[in-house]
Amino acid sequence: MKTNVTAYDFLQSFKDTGRNVAWSRPGLLALFDYIEELEDSTGHETELCVVGLDSEYAEYRSLEQIQGDYSHLDGVPQAESIDEVAEILKWEGYTAIPFDDGVVIGG
Repeated sequence: MKTNVTAYDFLQSFKDTGRNVAWSRPGLLALFDYIEELEDSTGHETELCVVGLDSEYAEYRSLEQIQGDYSHLDGVPQAESIDEVAEILKWEGYTAIPFDDGVVIGG
């Protein structure tokens, strides 16, 4: 038996497990939209595992924070915007999900 998860359910699951602390609402909604688009494009349903998602993805809201965590990648320390870093990370095989106030990165 499967249950469809709405954006509200997704946000509530993070809150109920205490995993919402490092996330903003826009960041979590960007991740939710990404997962839905991935399911639609691949036809593969994703099981909601909040702990797994919280471990695999992280939200970044400043260029300096990303540069600190990914300084080992060519081009990241010299990047001048979050969008530029997101493109570099995509080329390096990471998932980068931009949203209005930052980017969600998974690897």
